[in-house]
Amino acid sequence: MSEHQFHFITGLPRSGSTLFSAILRQNPRFSAEMSGPVYGLLTGIIEKQNPRAEFSHFFTADKRKNVYRGILQNYYADEEKPVVFDTSRAWSGQMPLLANLFPSSKMIACVRDIPWIVDSFERLHQKNFLTPSLMGNYSPHGSVYTRANAWTGPEGIIGFPFDLLKQAYFGEYSDRLLILPYDSLVQKPAVMMAKVHQFLGEPAFDYDFNNLAYRADEFDSLSGVPELHQVRRKVEFQPRSTLLPPDLFQRLHNQFGWLKPGETGALGPKSRATLSG
Repeated sequence: MSEHQFHFITGLPRSGSTLFSAILRQNPRFSAEMSGPVYGLLTGIIEKQNPRAEFSHFFTADKRKNVYRGILQNYYADEEKPVVFDTSRAWSGQMPLLANLFPSSKMIACVRDIPWIVDSFERLHQKNFLTPSLMGNYSPHGSVYTRANAWTGPEGIIGFPFDLLKQAYFGEYSDRLLILPYDSLVQKPAVMMAKVHQFLGEPAFDYDFNNLAYRADEFDSLSGVPELHQVRRKVEFQPRSTLLPPDLFQRLHNQFGWLKPGETGALGPKSRATLSG
């Protein structure tokens, strides 16, 4: 059975998780990819263990833990690198489970101000107007307002992981959670990665922030959103004007007031923090 050290990448879409993974991949100790199938495999098995399932009574607590833990261990059994980062925006909703399955694991949440996430999705929508998309319950009708409402609603591509993140942040296992803002990562990548390493207890590593490489063309093509996971070669902040109408941008702005800046490291219940440079 694999002896990997597992960590988890979560957070909000269009907030730097693919960029973060591309940076991590330069480290010969680390394996990291875009969102993959492991979360769905695990939760699919959990759903089959409900009390109404035919064979649920065969599963003791220890058997359940062994099965759930084995999904990650076996999926990554052929991975030669010792530290594995698995990515899903929904991992933040499974912190109690992950803390028990992998007691030494940590979770890093990539975040970004909500209107800029909506702006990013809207840019992709307008850029790929000839291609029907699977992103966010695509419909050829509607406006930027209806799309923003759908994306940020409780079941939306932004709203759902946002609620999960708040649940994790205020939950019992918040000492395992590190908030990594997109703007901080692209403006001060060396500083941010040094703090990430400190949080994980990993030795320092000299990353090359001018020579990244990551694409997922096949996945993006199938989703109907070309370049969805394309990472630029150089990590840098690129200011731009928003496509959103001012009233919509203002309505979505400043929804992270619950984050309390503080010292980085173990973010315990009484000292939760966010990396901000």
